[in-house]
Amino acid sequence: MLEKISLTDQNGDFWVTWATPRQLKDLRSGSLSIFDEQWIVAFHYFQQHAVELNKWIKLLEKLAEEYEDRIHIAMRDIHSIKNLSSALDPADFGSYRSDVPPRVLGMEHNNRIYVFHMLFNQKYLKDFCDKLLGGQMFQAEVLEPSPIVRKPRNFFDLEDERETDYLIMLYDPACYYWPQQLGILRKLTKLLANEKIRIVLIDKSKNYLGVQFTARSDWSRCYGCVGFASWRASAMHFNFSGKKGSTRDYLKLICKNIRPELKGYDAKGEPRAPDQALNDIRLLFTQNQEEV
Repeated sequence: MLEKISLTDQNGDFWVTWATPRQLKDLRSGSLSIFDEQWIVAFHYFQQHAVELNKWIKLLEKLAEEYEDRIHIAMRDIHSIKNLSSALDPADFGSYRSDVPPRVLGMEHNNRIYVFHMLFNQKYLKDFCDKLLGGQMFQAEVLEPSPIVRKPRNFFDLEDERETDYLIMLYDPACYYWPQQLGILRKLTKLLANEKIRIVLIDKSKNYLGVQFTARSDWSRCYGCVGFASWRASAMHFNFSGKKGSTRDYLKLICKNIRPELKGYDAKGEPRAPDQALNDIRLLFTQNQEEV
């Protein structure tokens, strides 16, 4: 049996959630932090317009009953969304309209936040919950220079390793450009096989992205979005741009941004050794012939 309760977090933000007797006891005693477990949080103008938004609230309550003791389902006013991440802005939600569904986020440990982008109905909300529980959010594939295909991983896990910089392609496989882009990136992976950088692919179409990628997700639908991610001090910094037309263009982008510089290429993307330049030409020419 769930009870609807109100909470205030460490930022002073007001939450409404549904809890079992055990959860209720833990929350009131302070032994369960809001960020200790997995949450699905819906944002709207709940503080002023809860009555008019009842159809959305009923759907959330039904979801809370189905995932009782597995996921916390909660509601917050849209104005407090900015306190979760600097990438979230209540102005992006627009003015109050009762027929517009809530903005939904998935949250788990280490303040990992994912964005729900599907239709607000029971089917897709359940898919969101199941993937959060199953560790299937924000899936990213690391390209290898060999034919080996590695199992996709959560991009936040790649960030936590702090081993290398990344060139990230955020894409939609249904777009016309993708087969050509995939070929270009595979060539790039072979050119950089001995360098300390990873080429990462993130399929937007079947994925729930981390919140810092949300602003670029619509852009990637038609044109593709490339991000260069690099460690500076203690945080990952991202520079985004449009897709490139050739392997050489991607190489120049990497060399422009990466620090320290690559072993085999200078800051302009030119090979440091003449024999390396010849090998690059042979590799690119051979693969171009194969594509034709």
